[in-house]
Amino acid sequence: MDRRIVGTWTAAAGAAVLGAVLAAAFGLRAGEPGEAASKAADTHRADGRIAVMLITAGPCWEYRYLRSMLCRGSADYRVGLWQQNADPGAAPPGVGLRRFPRQAIDFVGAGDGRAGYDVVVLFDPEPTPEGFNRDVSALLKGFVAGRGRGLCYVAGRKHTAKVLADPAYKSLAEVMPVTVPAPAASQPATGPAAPRPAAWRVE
Repeated sequence: MDRRIVGTWTAAAGAAVLGAVLAAAFGLRAGEPGEAASKAADTHRADGRIAVMLITAGPCWEYRYLRSMLCRGSADYRVGLWQQNADPGAAPPGVGLRRFPRQAIDFVGAGDGRAGYDVVVLFDPEPTPEGFNRDVSALLKGFVAGRGRGLCYVAGRKHTAKVLADPAYKSLAEVMPVTVPAPAASQPATGPAAPRPAAWRVE
């Protein structure tokens, strides 16, 4: 399998979204075998609808599946979307984020009524200086370790190995339940010549 799913989950919000991601990527139900790993965090219990933020480098089919499922379930989910390679305004009305989330309040909300999120799902995000960068990595660690929220990383061949092995993203790697080997510099990450991804050690 080319897709791996790793996550750090809250008990309340994470389980429902994990089941949907597994169904999208592998045709599995939560609890069935597959290339997925997770570990527990202190629990934040969602109030009312489960708030889910999806961040993707491009429109991979797992992202499209989960986006459609969550948007159809508007009674159960509140959704925020950001596709890195999309034109502004490309997301369905009412769910597209106005900008890439770069501050803690973008993830956890604030006491002035700005709503936060229970779960963030990353689909092989592309590292960029003004977007998915070292600072966002640190914010996501705090989102999980400090706030007890849920994080899912749907890995891909293009960016994942480089990101999770990069010291700049150490904060994010620290909350993942796996150790990702560094990519070989001489091997292409994508295309027919790309090697099968190396196994990840589950911690």
